[in-house]
Amino acid sequence: SSGINAEYGEDSRRGQFVVYARYQACGTNDAGNCLRSVTMYVDRVYGFSLERGWLINDNGKSRNVGNGETINLGGSAITLTRVGKTLVGTVVNKGITFYYDGINYFKVKVPFDYVESVND
Repeated sequence: SSGINAEYGEDSRRGQFVVYARYQACGTNDAGNCLRSVTMYVDRVYGFSLERGWLINDNGKSRNVGNGETINLGGSAITLTRVGKTLVGTVVNKGITFYYDGINYFKVKVPFDYVESVND
């Protein structure tokens, strides 16, 4: 079966920035886990999803970013730029940057003061 088999969520600063990653079984005999989508919420108000193949679900509207192109989401609160095979996003007023390869790699960098303790 190739249904969802895992979900991961991270809440930073009590809802100011929330990230959910969804995984699904993939590979030979579904032996691996592949990133299916990443959904982010900013200030508990604006949400968007990054789907496989650099597809962006922007409040129900499907969008894409061409190589070298930059688009803005959420009234310019988020910028997305495609650099080769990597989508680079910035949550401008929070100093948050994220990277997505459109298939299986997602990384988010948050300012150190978003971490509540060194054990997080």
